[in-house]
Amino acid sequence: MFVLFCLLAVSASGQTITGAITGTVTDPSGAIVPNVRVTAANTATNLSYDTQTNEAGVYNLLFLPVGDYTLSVAAQGFKRSTLGPFKLEVNQIARVDVKLEVGDTT
Repeated sequence: MFVLFCLLAVSASGQTITGAITGTVTDPSGAIVPNVRVTAANTATNLSYDTQTNEAGVYNLLFLPVGDYTLSVAAQGFKRSTLGPFKLEVNQIARVDVKLEVGDTT
């Protein structure tokens, strides 16, 4: 019985209370856009979490506290794109792909 209790305690401590946001950033033609700044902002706490797309145009924001978020994407030669707000749940991996529009330099 003690062993079962220990196993349950270990598995419970491994659970997370965070979520993640991932996606791909593309241009109007569907081509990937590398090295783009991506910011997730928690609307309740005003805390921001930044990352950058990799060479494949993919970004990952991991271990975010659950809550409502907006996502902003900024790249030189493109209009700033803002999406949301959307709710991020516990253990959720939200997929938010962004298609940038050509525009003013940001």
